[in-house]
Amino acid sequence: MANVRTTEEVLGNQVLYINHYLKDYDMPDHMDSAANGITQQKALDIGKLWYANQREQIQQWVQN
Repeated sequence: MANVRTTEEVLGNQVLYINHYLKDYDMPDHMDSAANGITQQKALDIGKLWYANQREQIQQWVQN
């Protein structure tokens, strides 16, 4: 979290830190699971959820 705060101090609102705890989504924490279809779908679902939660900020960046 110290890195996040430092980056935000330097870049302000020009940075968006993405760090969802995968354990909160019943995701394994090892890379060997990347080939598993269920894990792949969960990862896509987490990405869609993250985007939905951050959509407004992302759209502001794109418009600028």
